[in-house]
Amino acid sequence: MRFTHKLTNSQTQKMFLYLLAFAFGAVVRADVSATNGMLRGLRVETERGSVTKYLGIPYAQPPLGNLRFRPPIALNSALRAGDATRSGLQCPQPPHLKEVMSPLLFYGNMSNWSEDCLHLNIYVPESREVMPIMVWLAGEGFSYADPTQFDGTQLAALGKVIVVTVSYRVSVFGFLSSLTANAPGNIGLLDQRMALQWVHDNIRKFGGDPDRVTLFGRFTGAMAVSMHLASPLHYKERLFKRAIIQSGIATGSYIFEDKPKEALEQLTKLTGCDEAINSIECLQLMPADELLKAALPLSDRWRPVIDGHFLTEDPMTTFERGIQTSTDLLLGTNKDEGSICLLTLYFLNSPAYQDIIGNTLQSYRFKDLLKDNLLDYYKTENPILEEVAYDKYRYTDDSRKNLRDKYIQFCGDLYIKNNMEKLARLASVRNRVYVYQFDHRPSFSIQPPFISAAHGDDVLFTFGLAYQYANSTPEEKKLSLKTVAAFSNFAKNGHPEFENHPYLTWPRYTYVNKTILHFNVNMNENSTVSGSNDPIISFWENVVQALEHCKNTLTPVEDGRVYFLDLKLNTRTVECLIFVLVGVIVFLIVIVAFILRSACSNSKSEEAYRKL
Repeated sequence: MRFTHKLTNSQTQKMFLYLLAFAFGAVVRADVSATNGMLRGLRVETERGSVTKYLGIPYAQPPLGNLRFRPPIALNSALRAGDATRSGLQCPQPPHLKEVMSPLLFYGNMSNWSEDCLHLNIYVPESREVMPIMVWLAGEGFSYADPTQFDGTQLAALGKVIVVTVSYRVSVFGFLSSLTANAPGNIGLLDQRMALQWVHDNIRKFGGDPDRVTLFGRFTGAMAVSMHLASPLHYKERLFKRAIIQSGIATGSYIFEDKPKEALEQLTKLTGCDEAINSIECLQLMPADELLKAALPLSDRWRPVIDGHFLTEDPMTTFERGIQTSTDLLLGTNKDEGSICLLTLYFLNSPAYQDIIGNTLQSYRFKDLLKDNLLDYYKTENPILEEVAYDKYRYTDDSRKNLRDKYIQFCGDLYIKNNMEKLARLASVRNRVYVYQFDHRPSFSIQPPFISAAHGDDVLFTFGLAYQYANSTPEEKKLSLKTVAAFSNFAKNGHPEFENHPYLTWPRYTYVNKTILHFNVNMNENSTVSGSNDPIISFWENVVQALEHCKNTLTPVEDGRVYFLDLKLNTRTVECLIFVLVGVIVFLIVIVAFILRSACSNSKSEEAYRKL
């Protein structure tokens, strides 16, 4: 008996869509109910199963009009989001430099933005289990953050985790502060917190576990993560359980604006709002594009502040005091983090950029670069620190390195590596901590040949972008799979384990062993090393810290140079000199121990060789 059934037009269309999905990875609509109402998403097929994407979901009311510069306001439950198949517009920000972006990152229409930008994107893989959530905070300086550059599809599919990427206010819109209710500051960070609250309230409907949220980010995104860790608000609400910090920790004058009212006054003069009765209201009434353009000359002033509400102190101070919330941490850097300074020199069109590219960097230029970077980081001049840093890096232990390599190392140590190591050491006292260094130079890297793993390369493998990229080598695809497995397993249970690779283990980083896992295409059981006697870290932790502690007590002679015999000694100065001397002694002891350990190791190797 033959059974026939005539398909309706609607049924035919649905069947066609499903066939496309399986054959070509096309999209299929999928609906879910959330606070916003019924959300319609898109389902796409990957090699590791389907992933449903819900894009451009509002998590707060649009910060328009008199809500500009103010904390986000929760959504009214009566609002309806409807279509969640397209990404929302990015928050107002300067255009990115397309030529320095990785080919693996999405580059959309950077001029197409709106203040109605408080939205998030959710990537949900097929799973029969309740899944952990990984919330990504994009960030390239506090003036840039575009979550649409980081597609979470592959991380979700490969790791079987729900991935959330967050859009939040940046630049003058997110970090202008009068330290008053009209513009309290840290608005971009409060946006992130509101997004975390939305995830906590709604993620069960997407198959997620609100008690297993991992917050992660890179550079200023990572700095934001560290600020959430140190925030008193986190102590009360615990909106995330674990954190991944990639190449960034918020600490010091380089990150925090200590004179926000001065920055506000400068902006009001540039805009003419200094003559208004209410300068904040005047700035709120300005068209967004005009305000953004006026704020660009002051771009380095739009930064977080210690506001007494979201933050009461520098996050590093919180970890030094040991009062941070107990949170599992995964921390990591790239081998050549100093590439971030190369990018800055390119952006500034500095003549030093061509010197570095051509490997013609001379001693005088090298010294000037160190001086400029130290001033940029510490915000005050310190001639003694400049001389000591110059001598340390100019005459580094590895004399084979040229000045170009030494500058890249200095830059990475100054801005990222030193503080990341310090954070790992401090956090390991109370928290379960895992630390890595990414060593592999991608075959698709756009960096100059002398750069190995550049700032941000680890993220391309963390998100599985290297796995899906057609031009990746087979070895790189395997490395991306390992990276995703370790990070997603950390999100699941707090242990970065490598599935199907039993020989690979990732020991905890402790105050004693300081074990670091090195990611590269040749990873094996010997990929973990101890950094307990690293002379460079000791230099920054002892000598530089001591010199910075004493910077305001040393009196230079008339020619501007500082001589110890010409100092006007007082009690405070003597105290500082003793402090510096102790730091130098500790530093020398560490170097001697490092040399002896290396000599002992070489001796054992030679003895073993003779026995063969």
